[in-house]
Amino acid sequence: MAPPEVVILLIGPTGSGKTSFIKRVAGLSDKDMKIQRESLHPGKLPIQEHSCGLLTGTEATAGCKTYRFVHRGTNFALIDTPGLRDVAGGNIPVLANIAKLLKWKAPDRPWVAGAIYFHAITCKRFAGPVRFNFDLFKAMCGETFYSRIACVTTLWGDVGPERLEQFDGFSKELRAEYFNITNSRNGGIVFDLKDSDPVAYDRVLDHFAQFAGNNIRWLRFEREVVHDGVKEIKRTAAGKLLQKRANQGICTIT
Repeated sequence: MAPPEVVILLIGPTGSGKTSFIKRVAGLSDKDMKIQRESLHPGKLPIQEHSCGLLTGTEATAGCKTYRFVHRGTNFALIDTPGLRDVAGGNIPVLANIAKLLKWKAPDRPWVAGAIYFHAITCKRFAGPVRFNFDLFKAMCGETFYSRIACVTTLWGDVGPERLEQFDGFSKELRAEYFNITNSRNGGIVFDLKDSDPVAYDRVLDHFAQFAGNNIRWLRFEREVVHDGVKEIKRTAAGKLLQKRANQGICTIT
């Protein structure tokens, strides 16, 4: 029997640092990121890339890719998903890609063990499309899965030392007002991925390692498209949120 692996869904806007996170924690170069099903070096499991294509819509978008590696004795599989868009209607193909991968796996029990939301700390205004994309992430997860998620702030390298204190304050604001959905006393499971804190990346994986072989909760979106057999994105909780926003005149879903 194969050892259990921790499957983590990486969600966030384009340019929020999902791919850079994978390169850092898995020890991959740009060239390695393009290798399909090939062993890298001792201590690393084969990298698997699975391009899913689209279920609906005509807008071209990159498919999901799954990267497997070992960290401190735990097998991880990180799913790099297409970036969320500024326009809510543009997120339909993103959800379709994720749904295709989940349906392709067709597990008889929950497959996704956790989810990470990525937010660029340089994006200081947590409103409009930025706030909506986080609400979409929450709709995908569902409240019963909140204990399995984490939020990370990225791009700290773009913050100059003279502004570090200011952005530290913004990070605390995010924890207190937005990223506190896990009902933790410290404002939720949040990690600041600062260049000055090289072990921050390890702490993210260490947090999720506790879920190895312990997949007892469904990610809501996974349950809907795999277990419940929902065939249309618009009928999922996330799809309904997109439609609600469209009905409010904020965007158009095609």
